[in-house]
Amino acid sequence: MRLTEIAHAFWRKHIQPGQSVIDATAGNGHDTLILAECVGEGAKVFAFDIQDEAIQATVQRLEAAGMISRATLLCDTHANLKHYFPLHYPENIHATVFNLGYLPSGNHKITTKAETTLDALMQAWELIKPDGFLSVMTYPGHPEGLIEHESIAPFLLTLIKQYSGQHFAPKTLVRRSPELFLISKQ
Repeated sequence: MRLTEIAHAFWRKHIQPGQSVIDATAGNGHDTLILAECVGEGAKVFAFDIQDEAIQATVQRLEAAGMISRATLLCDTHANLKHYFPLHYPENIHATVFNLGYLPSGNHKITTKAETTLDALMQAWELIKPDGFLSVMTYPGHPEGLIEHESIAPFLLTLIKQYSGQHFAPKTLVRRSPELFLISKQ
């Protein structure tokens, strides 16, 4: 199974209708659509991306599937999560997912960055309710992705040790393949 398929299966198993979630990196909207299917009517996926092109692609994907009403799209960095969801936010955020890197169909020089991603991960962890989870896919195969991965992996591995989770990494010593971190806040 591909790592994205493992992540999607995990989300489908652990997100119940009515639970609100954050897609911290909307991209082309594939993950946002799966999350919208999971949350059902009456709940929301809050999807962030810094590129208007990504937001528009996500809107089109959700509209085509008839699920645009299940999403709130925010053209902003995931580093601003707390601006949208202060800790006293009435919604209970069940999960936050990050699919890091660059927009596949876009400018590959525009990538998620180590500093802002680490800050966003810490914010997301605070926002996730006690029975929720964090899902993070890293891409160390490009220079900025390697810097980002090496910056955030220690934080994610510490969460796995303190809570409950899984880390899917390549079996080789070459760290060029994507890695997946699934962490439950239990």
